[in-house]
Amino acid sequence: MNVIKEEIEKIKLSLEFVKKNSELKLKDISVDDFEAQCNDLFDSIDKIDDIELELFDLKKKRDKLLAETSSVSSRIRKLVAGYYGEDSKEIKELGLKAKSDYKKPSKSKKRVEEDAK
Repeated sequence: MNVIKEEIEKIKLSLEFVKKNSELKLKDISVDDFEAQCNDLFDSIDKIDDIELELFDLKKKRDKLLAETSSVSSRIRKLVAGYYGEDSKEIKELGLKAKSDYKKPSKSKKRVEEDAK
């Protein structure tokens, strides 16, 4: 159980206790005011729970749409590469590197010296 839920349980128990034992009083807050605060807290928690559930559903929908649209986007990039070529300006328009932009592997200085021997 997380800290917030534990604290809420303590608050509920405290509220029930002071309602049953009216002889216990605090100087700075009445039982009615404490109960009103608790009810406001519980209403806020319920609203937060509802919003979190709605947010969960929206994130689930977003993830599904992201996967679907990402797949289509990938297919479009492959189509452009196949149709226009891997060195075309269209590839660059899609934010991809043209094949000719990749650095060709070069021999290291050590390997060049070994090949010369």
